[in-house]
Amino acid sequence: MPVTRTPAVTSNLGVGQTPQTSAVTDASSAMIPANANRAFCLMTNIGKEDVWFSVDATAELNKGTRLSRNGGVGILDSNGLSFGPINGICAIGKSSTITFQEINR
Repeated sequence: MPVTRTPAVTSNLGVGQTPQTSAVTDASSAMIPANANRAFCLMTNIGKEDVWFSVDATAELNKGTRLSRNGGVGILDSNGLSFGPINGICAIGKSSTITFQEINR
């Protein structure tokens, strides 16, 4: 009996964007810019300092959502998606780096 092959499954979310990195310092700033086409965002803290992030608001140290140092992961999907900037901050006098990848509609 012949085998029927189906096409590869593709994401129903949209088009994946090139992964990027962003520096995070001790002053709240947009670590990921606003994106009106955002359908999904994956963030990983690859730095040596914890990062706190806030969506559409100023990030505050020790408040909000933390991306733990050395591999902490955050996901924004349809359950908590925002199109505005994702702001980040880390401890005074410190800095960290995140990587992120967005999928656009």
